[in-house]
Amino acid sequence: MIYLGTDSGLYRWTPHATWPTFHSLQGARIRTVLAGGEGRLTVADDAGRLFETTTNGESWKSVGLPEGTSGPTAFALGGTPPTVLLATRPLQLFARPQGAQWWTKLSLPVLPESAGETHATALAVTGGSQPALLMALEGAGLFRSADGSKTWTRIEGVPAEIRAIRCVGETVAIATEKGVWTSTDNGASFAEATKGLEDAPSVYALDICPSDPKWMLAGAAAGSPVKSKAGVRPEGFKFGLFESKDGGKTWARVIKRGLPELVAFDIISDIRFDPANTDNILMAQGSGECWVTSNGGDYWVVLSRAIDSARTLAASA
Repeated sequence: MIYLGTDSGLYRWTPHATWPTFHSLQGARIRTVLAGGEGRLTVADDAGRLFETTTNGESWKSVGLPEGTSGPTAFALGGTPPTVLLATRPLQLFARPQGAQWWTKLSLPVLPESAGETHATALAVTGGSQPALLMALEGAGLFRSADGSKTWTRIEGVPAEIRAIRCVGETVAIATEKGVWTSTDNGASFAEATKGLEDAPSVYALDICPSDPKWMLAGAAAGSPVKSKAGVRPEGFKFGLFESKDGGKTWARVIKRGLPELVAFDIISDIRFDPANTDNILMAQGSGECWVTSNGGDYWVVLSRAIDSARTLAASA
């Protein structure tokens, strides 16, 4: 099952369905959905409110923010049992088991005074036998902790602006304004993985196949508006769906598989593999259009054009 967080509430999609079904939280402008399996969901909306269910949306409870904080900026879910990570303004980091009542405050990286006031743009918990925490800070870079936040190490050499972090086992990929960067050592080091993204280096959405970490999909765009060669009409930011089958070493634009040509004018807001069957993949666009493939990307069909902006996806087996 894949959940869709939209500007008009929470929707869900199940394999072979021809459209997404309204799930719950009508009217909430949802910005984040975390799916922990077995009916456990944590949702955040644009108003900074948190909601949680252990009954797959039959009932919800409001989750209070840690005292003295406001404006959540990044979330993640990982570990066993599933643990929610929350970064807030002013910059603080908290954790709580999904469904628990209280937040635990975690330590932050030691930043130089030159970093100034910053906030987290992305959080993740890696897999593998020794999970690590990853946190991207606006203007300060990417940081990693292998001891539950007691100590942090800054990852050198990656772009400053990181929009998303995805992890499968010890494979990690980050979406940046300068393409995709990947790690195969649980986030301890990263290598540039941008061949084929030269014309669309600004990556906004990214996912890794749960059963094959070498298979990745990215929603990317040019860094600035592009004009047509004839100069007759603009070509937007040339948003497109890109695919890699070699762990990000090379990328190719997905074309002529049922996808619309006008994706160039519509941001790809999120992409998600179905962990129960990775041939099923959803792609959400800012306009509210959603596309689905049930054969591993050989052919895509439109799933919906009727819902308000779909900004986030979350999958549950």
